[in-house]
Amino acid sequence: PGMRLESIGRRETESKFDLTLYVKDQNQRLYLDLVYNADLFEQVRMAEMLKQFEHLLKQIIETPGRSIQSYSLVTPQSARLLPDPATVLPELRCELVTSLVTSWAKQSPKKTAVRQGERAWTYEELSASAGALAQLLVAHKTQRGEVVAVAGPKSFGLVSSMMAVLLSGGVLLAVDRNLPADRQRLMLREAGAKRLLYIGAWRKEDEWMQELSELTILKVGQNEAGGSDTDGLSNLGAKELPELSPDDAAYIFFTSGTTAVPKGVMGCHKGLSHFLTWQRETFSVGPEDRCAQLTGLSFDVVLRDIFLPLISGSTLSIPEETDELVSEHVLPWLEREGITLLHTVPSLAQSWMVSAPPTVTLSSLRWVFFAGEPLTGSLVRRWRESFPDSGQIVNLYGPTETTLAKCFYTVPTQIASGVQPVGRPLPQTQALVLAENGQVCGIGEPGEIVLRTPFRSLGYINATEEQRKRFVANPSRDNPADLIYFSGDRGRYRPDGLLEILGRLDNQIKIRGVRVEPDEVAAILSQHPDVSSCVVVGRTNAQDENILVGYVVASARNQVKVPEIRSYLSKALPSAMVPSAFIMLDTLPLTPNGKVDRRALPAPDQSRPELEGVFVAPRTPVEKVLVGIWAEVLSLKQVGIYDNFFELGGHSLLATQVISRLRDTLKVELPLRSLFEAPTVADMALVVTQNQAKKAGQENLARMLTEVERLSDKEAHHLLTQEIQ
Repeated sequence: PGMRLESIGRRETESKFDLTLYVKDQNQRLYLDLVYNADLFEQVRMAEMLKQFEHLLKQIIETPGRSIQSYSLVTPQSARLLPDPATVLPELRCELVTSLVTSWAKQSPKKTAVRQGERAWTYEELSASAGALAQLLVAHKTQRGEVVAVAGPKSFGLVSSMMAVLLSGGVLLAVDRNLPADRQRLMLREAGAKRLLYIGAWRKEDEWMQELSELTILKVGQNEAGGSDTDGLSNLGAKELPELSPDDAAYIFFTSGTTAVPKGVMGCHKGLSHFLTWQRETFSVGPEDRCAQLTGLSFDVVLRDIFLPLISGSTLSIPEETDELVSEHVLPWLEREGITLLHTVPSLAQSWMVSAPPTVTLSSLRWVFFAGEPLTGSLVRRWRESFPDSGQIVNLYGPTETTLAKCFYTVPTQIASGVQPVGRPLPQTQALVLAENGQVCGIGEPGEIVLRTPFRSLGYINATEEQRKRFVANPSRDNPADLIYFSGDRGRYRPDGLLEILGRLDNQIKIRGVRVEPDEVAAILSQHPDVSSCVVVGRTNAQDENILVGYVVASARNQVKVPEIRSYLSKALPSAMVPSAFIMLDTLPLTPNGKVDRRALPAPDQSRPELEGVFVAPRTPVEKVLVGIWAEVLSLKQVGIYDNFFELGGHSLLATQVISRLRDTLKVELPLRSLFEAPTVADMALVVTQNQAKKAGQENLARMLTEVERLSDKEAHHLLTQEIQ
C-alpha cells in the first residue's frame, strides 16, 4: 500500500566508438543492437547495414562451405533498387543528329542557328554551308567511314565543317590548334586522317601540316558560307550524300593512355543521338534557348555543346575568338547573350567565382551542367550564393568510352557536404557497381563502376589490350554484342539507389577537367636521352588541386636540368599533362619486389623549383607586389623576378587569379593573354608600369580637355598662341 509503480524506458546503449554492434545472448536467441554516431551515419544506412548482416548470416547458414567473398550483400529489399545485368536493355532507334539539324532548316529556315558577336547564321544558311562542304568532301572521294580532320578557331566555319563531315559519312576528328604540333601530328597519324578541313586564314605555326603527304588540306571560310575550296564545286556536279546507319562511326577523340601514345575512342551515330535526344527531352531544350560553346576541340563534350542546340532549334552562341574564359570576360558575355544552358567543369567555374563581376546575375540561365570532375557541395553553395537568380544545377558523369554522359543528378535545394552523387543512369543504360568477383555490390559496398548500354562507343582504334580489358562481354547474358565497360572508377550505391563516386582504382587523375594517365607522361619522359629512369604520380597541392609530380633520375653522362625536361614534355603533351613540379633523385625508391615505392617518393615543398636562371629579388615596388601575388597564388615561399610563371607550376586557371589580384591591388585591367606574353615578374612589371602610365596620360589628357572646354574662345586662342610661341 502506498507504493507507486512507474515504467522506465530502456536506457540507450552507449558506445565509445563511432560504430559498435552489441550482441546479446538471451533465451537461446541473439539480439543485435547497433549504436552509431548520428553525425557521421544516416539512420537509413544503418538499418540497411543490419539487413545486410542478417542476409549474410542466412547465406552462411544455408551454404557454409563457400568463401566469404562469394556471399552477396544485395538484400531482397535492395534488389528492387539495384540494376540486374541479366535484364535485356532495349535499343530504341533515335533519329540521327544530321537528320535532326536538317529538319530544323526545313521547319524554321530563318531561325537563328549560330551567333558570334554581331554576326548570325540561320538554320537555312548553316544547312547550305554544311551541305556544300559535304559535297566537297564527297567530290574529293571521301569514302564512308574515312577519317576527316577539322581544325580552326571557334567560328561558323568550324560548326559547318563538323556538320559536313558527319553528312559526308566521314568520321570526325577535331584537332585543337592549341595543342603542341607533335601531339596534333600524332593524333592525325593514329586516326589515319586523309583529309583536313582547315578553317580561316592560314597560320605560320601550322605549316607542318603541309608536310604530311598523305593529308589533303581543304580550306574553309571562317565566317562566310563555304570557302576558297568550294568555289569550283559547281563544276564537279552534285554528288549524292551517303545514307547513314545508326551503327556507323561518327567521330574519334583521344584520351590519355598508359603508353606514350594516347588512346583513340571511336563513337557512333546512335550513341551521339541517344544522349542528345535524351538531354533535349529531359530538360525541355527548345527554340527559345541559347546555349554556350565554351569547350575546346580536344574533348568529346564539344559535340554536346555544338549539337544539342542545333537538334533542338535553339541558338548556339559562340564567344568571339579574342574572348578569354576568365570571369571578367565570360560571365558578362553569358549575361549579354542571355545564355540559358551552360556546360562547364567545376574547376573552371571555381575560377570564375574568384572575381565575379557584381553586376552579373545570370538570371537567364535555366540549367548549368557540370561534368569532367567531382562536383562538391561547397562549389554548389558558392555558385548559388554568387548567382542566386540562375537556374538549376545538374551533375553529369560518363567516360568518353560510353559516349558523353551516362549518369545524371539534379542537385536539390538542400545539399549534403562533400562530393555530390552522379545519380541515376540514362534510359537504356545500367550503372553497375561490381565487386572483384563480378557480383553486383550491395548498398554502401564499394566496387568498380561498370557501364552497360547499347549506345556506348565502338571502342579504341589503337589499344587492343586495353580494349580486351575494358570492354568485356556481359557474363550474365549469352550475347557477345552485350558488352559492359569497366571504367576504373570506384563507387557505391546510396540507400536511395543513387550512385556515388569514391575515386579511382588506378593512378588516373583529372587535372582541370582533363583525364590524365601519369604513366603516359612517364613513358614520354623516359624517351629523353638524358633520363635514366623516372616516374610520374598524381598529388594534391596546397589548394587541394590535383597536380602531377615528375621524379627523375638523370643519366650518368649528362645531368639534365628541370627546364630542359619541362620544355621537352611541353613539345609533346597538352599543358595539363606537363607536371607542375619535378624532383631530381639519385635513385628511385623500390619495394622488396623491385617496383617503385610510391609512398617513399618525397612530396614537393614550397621552395622555389629548379629553374634555368638564378634567383633575383624584386627591385621596384611593382615587382614586390607581383612577387607577393605569385608566391601566394603558387603557394611558394620565394619567387624571383626572372622566374617563369608556368615553369613555377602555374596554369591558365591560376593565371586568372593573378590577373584578378593585379586589378584589385594595382588597379590595372590586363587581358589574360598578357601573362602568357609576359610570363616573368620583370616582364609583367613592365607591362603594368606601361599600363599605369597610359592610364595616367589618358586621365591627364581628359582633365586638360575638360579645362579647355571651360575656356572662352578668346582664352583658348590666347593659350594656344602661347604654346606655339
